Amino acid sequence: MLQTAEGTIGGKHFRPLDHDLARLRDLILVMGGWVERAIRDAIRALIECDEELARLTIERDGEINRMEIETDTFARTTIIRRQPVGSDLRAITGALKIVTDLERIGDRAAEICRQSLEMEVRTRKFENYLEVMADHVRRQVTQALDAYSSRDHRRALTVIDLDKHVDTLCRNYERNMLTVIMEDQRLITPALALMNVAQALERISDHATNICEMVIYIHLGHDIRHVSQEEALKMLDLKEGEWSPPTSW
Repeated sequence: MLQTAEGTIGGKHFRPLDHDLARLRDLILVMGGWVERAIRDAIRALIECDEELARLTIERDGEINRMEIETDTFARTTIIRRQPVGSDLRAITGALKIVTDLERIGDRAAEICRQSLEMEVRTRKFENYLEVMADHVRRQVTQALDAYSSRDHRRALTVIDLDKHVDTLCRNYERNMLTVIMEDQRLITPALALMNVAQALERISDHATNICEMVIYIHLGHDIRHVSQEEALKMLDLKEGEWSPPTSW
C-alpha cells in the first residue's frame, strides 16, 4: 500500500520518505564501519601473522553479506512503498550501488586473509610496503564514507583522483615482486600471494572510487562513471584546480 501521509514534528514539515532515507543512510554507514574494520584487521592479520584474526575476519564477512541483504531489501521496499522521484529516487538507487561496493570490499578483505593463511614463508620487507599501501586505501574508504555521510561532493572528487596513485603503487609493487622471484625462486609462492594482496587493495580503491561516483550522482545528478577527468569537470562546472587531493594525503 502506498503511504503518502505527511505531518509536522516540532513545527517542522516531514515526510515518511525522509525517515526512510535517513534509515537507509544509517544502514549504509553501519555496514561501512564493518568494512573499514575488515580492511584494518585483514592487514593486521597479514603483517602480524595472526591466523586467529585472519579466520575471524573471514567469518565476519558473513555479517557484511547479511547487512548487504538487509540494506538492499530495505531500499527496494522503500521504492515500492514510497514511489520516490527525482533526487529522492537517486538517493535510493545510488545507495543500492554503494551497498554492492561495500560488500565487495568485504570480500577483498577476506581474500587478503585467505592469502595470509596460505603463506608459509614471510618476506617482511615487502609486507611493510603493503602496509603503507593498505593504510592509503583504508583512508580512501573512510573518506568515501565521510563524503557520503556529509553529502560532500568535493571530498568525493579527491578520493576519485587518488585512485590513480593507488594504481601506481600497485604496479610498482608488482614489478618489485617479479624482481624478487627472478632473484630467488624459493620466494615464488609468498611473492605471488603478496601480489594478490596488492591487487585486492587496488580493487578496494576502485570500489571506494565507485562509492564516490555515486555520492556525486546522488547529490548533483551527474553520472561521471567511465568519463575522463576533463569531461567530468565540464559536467560539474568545475575548474581543474578545484579537483585535487588534499595536501594532508
